[in-house]
Amino acid sequence: MFLRDVKKEKLEDREVVFSDEERLGARQCNLVRLGISSGEKPITLIVKGQNEEDLYYRMGMNTSFKVMMKDYCERKGLGFGTVKFLDPEGTMLNETHTPEDRKLEDGDAIDAFTDQIGG
Repeated sequence: MFLRDVKKEKLEDREVVFSDEERLGARQCNLVRLGISSGEKPITLIVKGQNEEDLYYRMGMNTSFKVMMKDYCERKGLGFGTVKFLDPEGTMLNETHTPEDRKLEDGDAIDAFTDQIGG
């Protein structure tokens, strides 16, 4: 963990250190760390699936969404391309875009849902 990822809070007259991931609710079992280039600003995005536990992705601001999308599909046993990802405004994410392109902020939620056939 990098020092820049740590924030301090006062809790009952003592100082407690929380990482950004802990502050957002991530735990070891649902935190996915993707590669972050040296000097690249990190961001944590929350991917919310349908009726499933959220996954927290720690990635670089200039990392393409394709890396996150492929990882999510593999973890959920879904085919790549069968899942749609929406940014906080409800716009579908393009796999070639990055969090920087979409002006996302730390802790933003991405909705993930599978295509449904029929009515």
